[in-house]
Amino acid sequence: MIPQRTALFLLEIRAEFGGENKVRALGAERVKALIREHIDRNDVKDCATGERMNDARFEIMLNDIVNDAIAGFIEGQPSGAARGRRMLANSRDFSRVLSWKSAESWIAIAEAIGTHASPYEAMMGHIASMANDTAMMRILGPNPEATKRFMLDLLDREAGRLALAAGAGAGKGELAAATKASRATEARIRVERRMTENLYAEVSGANRVPVSMTLAQGGADVRHWLSATQLGSAMISSLTDPVTMAMTSRFNGLPVMNVVRRATAMMGERGSEIFAAQQGLVLDTLAHTAGASDKILGESIRTGFAAKLSSANIRVSGLRRWTSVLRSAFALEMMAHIARERATPFGQLEGMFRQALERYGIGESDWKTIAETIPHEPRENASFLRPADIAEGNTPAHRATAEKVSRLVNTEMDYAVIEGDPVTRAMLLGQSQPGTAGGELRRSLAMYRSFPATFVAMHFARAVARGWDGSRLGHAALTFAAMTVFGALAMQAKEIAAGRDPLSLDPIEANGARGWAKAIVQGGGLGVFGDVFFVDQTRYGNTWAATIAGPVAGAVESVLGDFVIKNIQQAGKGRDTHFLGDALYTLGRYTPGSSLWFARLAFNRVGLDQAALMADPRTRERFARIEQTAAKDWGSHYWWRPGRISPERAPELGAIAGR
Repeated sequence: MIPQRTALFLLEIRAEFGGENKVRALGAERVKALIREHIDRNDVKDCATGERMNDARFEIMLNDIVNDAIAGFIEGQPSGAARGRRMLANSRDFSRVLSWKSAESWIAIAEAIGTHASPYEAMMGHIASMANDTAMMRILGPNPEATKRFMLDLLDREAGRLALAAGAGAGKGELAAATKASRATEARIRVERRMTENLYAEVSGANRVPVSMTLAQGGADVRHWLSATQLGSAMISSLTDPVTMAMTSRFNGLPVMNVVRRATAMMGERGSEIFAAQQGLVLDTLAHTAGASDKILGESIRTGFAAKLSSANIRVSGLRRWTSVLRSAFALEMMAHIARERATPFGQLEGMFRQALERYGIGESDWKTIAETIPHEPRENASFLRPADIAEGNTPAHRATAEKVSRLVNTEMDYAVIEGDPVTRAMLLGQSQPGTAGGELRRSLAMYRSFPATFVAMHFARAVARGWDGSRLGHAALTFAAMTVFGALAMQAKEIAAGRDPLSLDPIEANGARGWAKAIVQGGGLGVFGDVFFVDQTRYGNTWAATIAGPVAGAVESVLGDFVIKNIQQAGKGRDTHFLGDALYTLGRYTPGSSLWFARLAFNRVGLDQAALMADPRTRERFARIEQTAAKDWGSHYWWRPGRISPERAPELGAIAGR
């Protein structure tokens, strides 16, 4: 019985803490003493008798556990035999063995040998892992690994099945054409096979398992630090989110203004996220509260000081609540609309709404099941028909319909307010793992790109899924126009937040035409991408190579190239350096919270600019160059000029018309 109990204990340490290197650092005796101090001995049962485990057996088990943890959780003696993994359906069939004295004991153990940042994070991680495993088995069976191998084996045979034979008596030209067609088929199948493997690695979490925890944590810390310093104004870019929410509502036949009104009310309502969770949007609400669902960064390693700073920066900027409320408003309106329409016969439902139901397999029989369900009414005249309400019918038909409705609500919510998509992440990261040179490089290249890539992939694919018929073309054109208008709004808000007058949008002027082009990029899902790569960073002189390589490469070039090496070269040529001024602005640029949209301008003008004026006598030349560049490139002027402790005037809104 000892090996089984050892496996149970190891599973618990591994699942909750995963700190084998911390165990090694503490040493076997100190770890055992720590466990003895915090374990509730009366609740550690002997598997054979069900009674309290005696001290002798407990010490044997404890010794085996700690030694196995030090060995890296590899069971048994060294062997050349192939070691198979447990079937996923059986991977969680162990019962708990450990029982700590109190919450304080759990925290003490976690701090000593754990990797979780908090009990809440441990809970969220466990729920997410269980949900993911359940979904994997629902789709791929009790052993998803075996199903994956079967699928790949089928793909390996597809080239032969789809091969084009030239036929008897074919000439040389026909043989060449058939050979070319077969090669093209084989190449396409290889691409599909690789994409299948990449997608499986993403949804199974295989591409999130670190190889070198030290390298993985270091790379994640750098990316989190950049997020904490660069994404404070991402909230302004997200002003385009209501457009995708409205267009998705329209596409699904929901009353657009109802969704907008609900979102507006929830923004000003205290506790609105709790209300959303009470209506069944529990996991989405918890994910946003925990910071486990970041629409821009998409980082998988979320422990450490830098991760906390990154999460705090996004939360303080308002982006997390903004995203959560918009998503919840859409989902709640979808459930409210189903409740309102449930008495309408299926064939008489509004066309776009009926099409939305049919896309998720909800037909006339399912609609009858929905019609028979009593909606939930948490407030007077506020009815919602939740998947949980349908499932309360407790028949296979009710459960099947509830799952379809749940899939409708949650999938369309992802379209309404976009977040990271597994398919897009699989394309960007493939099977690369954190803690490897290739894995860290791909994560640095993919940083901030997941959101715009997901936007393009989801909405463009939806627009052309069934060809460019009039309805789809009209929807795409309306979406493009609305995104451009809101993109212009976000662009102008950024200009004002940077202390400049709005850009001209007079299409007759060259600057006005360029302004509309910039608005199209801003509104097309590339807003954050443009902020970091095409606006903010290039102002500091990054080359296009560093721009394309991502924020990490841009930061390295900015610090080493524009600050260190440039000043060393200036000193070597006997010219004046700007070491202190450059040092101040480099430090300010990479100070967490320095990019917050509501404080960034004051931080720069009252803090950095005044310090630079005292430290570097040539700072006024820097300010003059900045103003000249803005006027030359965009015809733009500053309403709060660099170096001034207070603004001279209000922003000139008339500049939008080209005046």
